[in-house]
Amino acid sequence: MNATATATKSAKTAVPCTCSTVVIFADNGTEITTGCTATTKRTFAPGHDARLKGFLIRAGVEGNLVTFEGSGMNITAQAMAESFGFGYMVAAGIALGAKRAFAKMIQDTKKSAKKSHQTPKKVSAKVGRWTYEGVISDDPMHGPKFTYTNAKGVQTTTTKFTKI
Repeated sequence: MNATATATKSAKTAVPCTCSTVVIFADNGTEITTGCTATTKRTFAPGHDARLKGFLIRAGVEGNLVTFEGSGMNITAQAMAESFGFGYMVAAGIALGAKRAFAKMIQDTKKSAKKSHQTPKKVSAKVGRWTYEGVISDDPMHGPKFTYTNAKGVQTTTTKFTKI
C-alpha cells in the first residue's frame, strides 16, 4: 500500500451516525428520534443498524411516517428500511408487531368485560307467536341476540325476536 492510499484512508472524518438523522412524526405532532449521539466513519455506528430497525418497526406498527432530518420528505417506515436494504426484516417486524397489538387489544377487551360485572336484565320478547322471558346480548358480528328457555326447558338463542 502506498502513502497516498494511507493518507486518503485516514483522512475520512467522523460524521453523525445515520440512525440519528431519522425522525418519526407521531400522530400528536411530536417528532421522535433514536437519541443517538454517536459519530462514525461509516454509515452506522456498531449495532446502530439494529437500533434503526427496531425504531422503524415501532413506527410502522403505530402507522407513523418517518423522514431524514431536514429533508422534508415523509415516507413510511417500510420505504425507509428499503433504502438501507433491510426492508424485508422491518416488514416482518411490523407484521408481528401488528399481530401482537391485536392480540393485546382482544385480551384487554376480555379483561374489561370480566371486570364490569354487569348482570344482564331479564326482558320479555316475542319469538314467533310465543312470548318468552330472557336476556338480550349484543353481538358485534350478527347484531342483538335473545337468549331464552323454551317450553321444553332447552336454552335457545335467536336473532329474530321482538322486544315487548
